[in-house]
Amino acid sequence: AAQRLAHVEHPALALTTLRSLLRDALAIRSGAGTGSLLNADLEARLLALARGPLGDRASVLAEAAGEAREALRLNANRLLSMDVLMDGLSG
Repeated sequence: AAQRLAHVEHPALALTTLRSLLRDALAIRSGAGTGSLLNADLEARLLALARGPLGDRASVLAEAAGEAREALRLNANRLLSMDVLMDGLSG
């Protein structure tokens, strides 16, 4: 998975998208109304995500995605950054 992510054309954009989805899942989990979702078109999927085991870790996972994005911004190795991210996601 890390190798696939390392070859994404715009990894920072992919990580930003991931963070926005995780932010929405966390918002739902915290009781925010669906009107506050950034990705309202994915409401049904986000509800399922928020209610599942990933919802419990949304905050930690969003932080890991942000750290990977920042590492890439500072010219870190793509594959290594994505590998660290995948370790964080699986942990």
